[in-house]
Amino acid sequence: MLATRAGGHFATVYTHIEDMVEATRLVTPKGIIETRALPGSGAGPSADRMICGSEGTLGIITEATMRLQHRPKWRATASVRFDRFMNGVDAVRQIAQSGLFPSNCRLLDEAEVVINRIADKPCAILVLGFESADHPQDQKIERAVAIAEEHGGVLQKDGISYNPDHAEKGSSEAESWRNAFIRMPYWRNRLTAMGMIADTFETAITWDRFPSLYKAVRSTMESALREITQRPFSFSCRFTHVYPDGPAPYFTFYCVGDTTGDLGKALEKWKQLKRISMEVLAEQGATVTHHHAVGRDHRFGYEQQTSPLFRQTLAAGKHFLDPQGILNPGALFDPQDKNVGIRGVLSDSDDALSPDEHR
Repeated sequence: MLATRAGGHFATVYTHIEDMVEATRLVTPKGIIETRALPGSGAGPSADRMICGSEGTLGIITEATMRLQHRPKWRATASVRFDRFMNGVDAVRQIAQSGLFPSNCRLLDEAEVVINRIADKPCAILVLGFESADHPQDQKIERAVAIAEEHGGVLQKDGISYNPDHAEKGSSEAESWRNAFIRMPYWRNRLTAMGMIADTFETAITWDRFPSLYKAVRSTMESALREITQRPFSFSCRFTHVYPDGPAPYFTFYCVGDTTGDLGKALEKWKQLKRISMEVLAEQGATVTHHHAVGRDHRFGYEQQTSPLFRQTLAAGKHFLDPQGILNPGALFDPQDKNVGIRGVLSDSDDALSPDEHR
């Protein structure tokens, strides 16, 4: 989780694991990099920040000192319906900027609601949750619901569930979404074996640019799905995390890969769709991944997003720590003087950093 800068389910404030890191120990071919456990420091660039997200290219993380939190005792949940997804977006933006910082703030667009059978008719749904180890969350969730209602939201018939003792009970729509969320990876595995393409991609962008991103991604991906598969498909969006300065939209699509069950043909179609998704994110100025890491599948998008000079700097650091280029070659960038290429999405090595670019 540290090596990939993984994101957890907590929707605001502490969304990524590096937010909880106080110290790390990295074993490299050149030796050990170890940092001090401190509540904060202003002593130059952070070694912990370099180690988190290094994806195994610089060394192996063998120890970490983490900030801990008490288990929550007080919880409150609710779900709110909106006639239009963008009304929900406006509500979530205000909630994210209000300082309430809910533990759960997932906004589902109309397609996401329909696909997962969360409601009895097309609508957008906001699933809210608050929790604390110290005090009841009544005032916070009531204010969040009030904000949602100010933007046209309707609190569902179950109302607000105040449940300090049991984490898994809540509004029926919130519970339906939770059950669907847990089952998604299993559905994907089954569908893939049947020749279907079931995949997701996620990003993050500022609030002012989200409407154009959402429109561009939907238009681009729906056209690509229609053209590449020539079959019915589904495409949906939800917010997994939100910040005062922007949301993290998470897109899901299902389509027919190959009617004969030929997984090779389905894989080729997936590669095309994956690259198109990264291209549209890069064009819109969004990140190629919010919490799924880069690896090899996202390298094309990562190279559109980052400065060549920054990648060359990373490659030089890797060459110093790992002169033989043995640590996870091909993730993030190629080792110096070794053109590994990008496996998975790209087979052409032209898109990888060349040795000349490294030098």
